Amino acid sequence: MANNLELIRVLVSAGSNTAHKNIEGLIPLQIAKKATPRNPPLIAILEEQGVNIELKHLIETKKSHLT
Repeated sequence: MANNLELIRVLVSAGSNTAHKNIEGLIPLQIAKKATPRNPPLIAILEEQGVNIELKHLIETKKSHLT
């Protein structure tokens, strides 16, 4: 699946939980960074999603200060 970047983009945009931990406590980004060979486009997609999640959380928690 890691080689099918379009499918990964669709799953991420549909709201797949990219922060879900596997049995070893690793999230997909950590797994992708440890993989051999590395897949830089996949890592970029997962990093961007992590930033988006953090930004959304920040906006939600600070919403009252924005108005």
